[in-house]
Amino acid sequence: MIRNLLLSVVLVPAASLAAPAAANAIPSIQEPGPADTPSVEAVTPQAPERPVLSFAEAKEQYELRHIGFDDYVVTAVSPWAVGNGGWSMSPPKTVARWTLPYEGKHKKPLEGVAFYEKLGKADLVDEYQSNMRKKILIGVAGGATMVAGSALILGVLGPKDKDCDLGRPDFSACVRGNLDRGDKRLTLSLIGMGVALVGVGVLTYGVWLTPHPVAPYKARELADGYNQQLQRELGLSDDPAPTRTRAWRTSWT
Repeated sequence: MIRNLLLSVVLVPAASLAAPAAANAIPSIQEPGPADTPSVEAVTPQAPERPVLSFAEAKEQYELRHIGFDDYVVTAVSPWAVGNGGWSMSPPKTVARWTLPYEGKHKKPLEGVAFYEKLGKADLVDEYQSNMRKKILIGVAGGATMVAGSALILGVLGPKDKDCDLGRPDFSACVRGNLDRGDKRLTLSLIGMGVALVGVGVLTYGVWLTPHPVAPYKARELADGYNQQLQRELGLSDDPAPTRTRAWRTSWT
């Protein structure tokens, strides 16, 4: 009995000493701390890298893709003119002048809307197409008016004369009717002449109406800006190509 008592005395402290160790072996459950939230900053895209081209290759690309202009001038030359000292040579006079843009050293024509598409100007493309539709509508209206006036001049739309038989009792009335109809045709012809002249004027206006939304000097400025941008993209200029900045907007709900 004394032996059992001694064993119990020895085992109880040992168990009490082992209990804290076991308690310490169990990992404690801790609440997770707040996650680190990265700060919101404006994101700016990296500048595009210049193409890896040799100077000769970049120069060739520029020669193929740049925009140039060809100028055309029509002059009228009168060989002789009367001056103070008699007959002399007269200087040439400029009758018309126009400019045609082209692309590259092979001079691919950039006529009409192709020029603004090459520049990447969507607003100018829409404006050019709208002006072209207006130009066509005016030309068609002028042509139709001119045709209608010509028809009145030729008497196509006027009253026709009747065949008057000399032996019929209404011969005099028939002749008077033809004379009246002739007067009406003359009146319609004069009206038709005015209508035709109006149609010619409208048609001429439609032909000379330019659909281009910018003046020639402004077109050259736009082409010069395009060429400078092309040089920067190809690495032929010391100025870096401009980057496109994106705006980021955050809404809180």
